[in-house]
Amino acid sequence: MDRLRQKFRQVTGRHNGKVVPEGTSQTQQRLERGNWGNKLEFILTCVGYSVGLGNVWRFPYLAFKNGGGIGFSMVITLALVATYYNVIIGYCFFYFFASMTDRLPWAHCDNVWNSPNCVVGNETLASGEQAISSSEDFFTRYVLDQSPTIDEIGTPRWQLVLCLMLAWTVVFVVLVRGIKSLGKVVYFTATFPYLLLLALLIRGATLEGSADGIYYYLTPRWDRLDDSSVWSDATTQVFYSLSACSGGLIMMSSFNKFSNNCLRDALIVPLIDCLTSFFSGFVIFTVLGFMAHAKGAKVEDVAADGPGLAFVAYPEAIANMPYPVVWAVLFFFMMLIIGFSSQFSIIETLVSSVSDEYDFILRKNWRVSMLFRVSICCALFLLALPMTTQGGIYLLTLIDTFVSGFPLLFVGLFECFALCYIYGYKNFAADIKMMLGREPFIYWRICWCFITPGLLFAVIVFKAIEYTPASYGDDYVFPNWAQALGWLICLFPVMAMPGWFLFYYCRNGGWKVAFKVSRALPVWGPALTENRIKDPRYTCSSTAPGSSDVPQDSDGGVTGDGTVANMKKEPNIPVQNGVSSIQCEESAANQ
Repeated sequence: MDRLRQKFRQVTGRHNGKVVPEGTSQTQQRLERGNWGNKLEFILTCVGYSVGLGNVWRFPYLAFKNGGGIGFSMVITLALVATYYNVIIGYCFFYFFASMTDRLPWAHCDNVWNSPNCVVGNETLASGEQAISSSEDFFTRYVLDQSPTIDEIGTPRWQLVLCLMLAWTVVFVVLVRGIKSLGKVVYFTATFPYLLLLALLIRGATLEGSADGIYYYLTPRWDRLDDSSVWSDATTQVFYSLSACSGGLIMMSSFNKFSNNCLRDALIVPLIDCLTSFFSGFVIFTVLGFMAHAKGAKVEDVAADGPGLAFVAYPEAIANMPYPVVWAVLFFFMMLIIGFSSQFSIIETLVSSVSDEYDFILRKNWRVSMLFRVSICCALFLLALPMTTQGGIYLLTLIDTFVSGFPLLFVGLFECFALCYIYGYKNFAADIKMMLGREPFIYWRICWCFITPGLLFAVIVFKAIEYTPASYGDDYVFPNWAQALGWLICLFPVMAMPGWFLFYYCRNGGWKVAFKVSRALPVWGPALTENRIKDPRYTCSSTAPGSSDVPQDSDGGVTGDGTVANMKKEPNIPVQNGVSSIQCEESAANQ
């Protein structure tokens, strides 16, 4: 909680109960942490952080399907996401380089690594066996060299290892100077993808069958509204898409000026993010409609989730377009930019969070700061290596499944509770008033204090009730040991909240209090003195069994001032542990 409050003071400019003059605070902050060059850099960085690969593949798939301690939890969740996120960017690098040829390798079945069941387009096998498309064959057999199950994890694929290393190298080079370099890069990474999306939309809209895809995309399925999983998926997607409750938006905001209009930013960034997801849906579904038309199938039969959409379905559609190499290079270049725009902010949040905690070491000088950034990138690179093996796609899917659900929902729930009921809504509203000149409208108070935590709690309950074992695709359910590993990964960031509370409580005297109240009181034992002196445990040289030197009141309780109160005894006769000194002496003489 202290870290949470410290972060609020850092953002709002309130330190140790005093308001620091804005000019002085900004100067000191600029020397230690840096500031955005201008307002546009902050907005573009937040948009780039929020708009990621999930907007391109996760939102369209869900549309197809349905029609302190908190700070530590955020950082842990971000670290887990960053680990597998760069693996996906590595896939994009692989496809980007593979596209630079006169004939796309996933457009035919003449490669040495193609399986006997590989087909192109609507081709069928004479043997009647199940066919596999050339794009899926490329992804599973060449890119991943995928093993049948997660039990056969295999060895790292050197091609994927090099692509992963390149991804981390780009991240380090861009973030070597922190937000100073990040603020300049986002001018390109946060804007150029929209030009590519627009180009892909125009091209997709000219393909046969694209109207069927758009019609399917815009047609609501009202019968799904009574399914709680729809609302659960929608809530999770909002968290995933907006990057809410993961600390990034708070961290980026902390580099702003004190008088920044945070209300305006809080409306602009979600609006742009949601519109981007909606716009990306058109880009994807025009191509899915084209694929369905070419195959003579329904749109729902060609849609796929996650990597299957980005690395199987869409590449297959590109292969059937005129000038497929050009569109393939543009598409995967766009995927790289979108992925990096989020990954840059994720890593900067990790680095800044730890650096703020230990600034006396990590911000000592530029060399130490750079070495720390190198260490973060290298550590996460090593943690991601198992995902480059033949069974790595299963591990990536497992982590994505368990990290993108419950952890973010619990963080959001406890964040609302901490803001409104521990830090206090009045304090939070006063902080906003200091920044904006007015307190939030009553609408925000109702949402933050009641509606949002209530909805989050309901979604958590519904997700728990309707939980189904994690799976890869539609036909492979992870074994029990993998399910257990997934739950451990899920609990890791969630348990950071109560874990930190207990640690802080014990470190600041709570353990001593718990130890004392768990021991027997000194007055414990036989009520009559003649019975007490028969046991050496109640002599003047010892205390009651299991008791401690806890000060007691007249009835055996602990005194308020920490002194030992006299028990009920005879006048002028000192008493120890319920036995007078005379009785102690008699007992000792008898023994």
